[in-house]
Amino acid sequence: MNPLVSICCTTFNHERFIRDCFDGFLKQQTNFKFEILVYDDCSTDNTKKIIEEYTAQFPGLFFPIYQTENQYSKGVRGIMPRFNFKRAKGKYIATCEGDDYWTDPLKLQKQIDFLENNEDFVLTGHDAKKIDDKGELISDWSLPKNKRRDCSSQELQRFFYALTLTMCFRNVPILQNMPDEFYKSNNGDTFLISLLGHYGKYKYMPEITPAVYRIHQGGIWSSKDEIQRIKMVRKSYFEMQNYYQRINNQVLFLYYYKKVVVFSFQLLQLNLKKSKTIKNIFIYFLYFFQDIKMHKHPFRLFKMISWHLLGRL
Repeated sequence: MNPLVSICCTTFNHERFIRDCFDGFLKQQTNFKFEILVYDDCSTDNTKKIIEEYTAQFPGLFFPIYQTENQYSKGVRGIMPRFNFKRAKGKYIATCEGDDYWTDPLKLQKQIDFLENNEDFVLTGHDAKKIDDKGELISDWSLPKNKRRDCSSQELQRFFYALTLTMCFRNVPILQNMPDEFYKSNNGDTFLISLLGHYGKYKYMPEITPAVYRIHQGGIWSSKDEIQRIKMVRKSYFEMQNYYQRINNQVLFLYYYKKVVVFSFQLLQLNLKKSKTIKNIFIYFLYFFQDIKMHKHPFRLFKMISWHLLGRL
């Protein structure tokens, strides 16, 4: 009999944190069967040994994949769908990376009970507190106050901020055959949430005890500076723009085109602040116009810049 839920976890050099993550999975009290799919991206510390230890101790529960070469450093993106979603047997998928962990033993039960009884919802989530790599509390919340709420499918399609380590969602067909643009995106969660929005609404569940999001130097996001983060987000919106243009969804294409312009403009401003030569200034402007494809959408761009100057964008 297949599990009802597939817990999907990715790891890389998480030996200091991975036990907390796995113990959070194992403490789940459910009236259904679940599986734990672990993908290790060729860790160079003792992460693999710890995964092997848990796999041996809980046979038939942990299903690991061990890479012999680090795929992320080779430019491979979309790790979670590529290596975990495609083998997920569950009707539902829950996600958590190896440096984060769950605290509520009824987390999965609460989320699955809701999804089983509310077919118009595709995704559930909750909040998480932030800690540093020493376990010291940084914040009791990760979500902004205005994101601690339910949202419509339309809002999800426009990317409503939900936390990866708290998400539990339906294993919808597109997860087994993600669009090519997804695998070029840097922020896969952003793209994923937008895609899920085509299948239903989002439920925020404050009754679930906050999970724990760990900020440390090895984190893919937390280790980046402001310019690198803007580049990552802009790249994701760029690929989402391309996807929605390809499937002829003009509303979402225009929405994400605007996002690309906004983040390209932010990047231009930051680069100009550090520019010391006319040559560098020229190069940054050239990159900006290439990013936003001015030659393809001159009138649309003029309108958007006007909106921006008027404070409407």
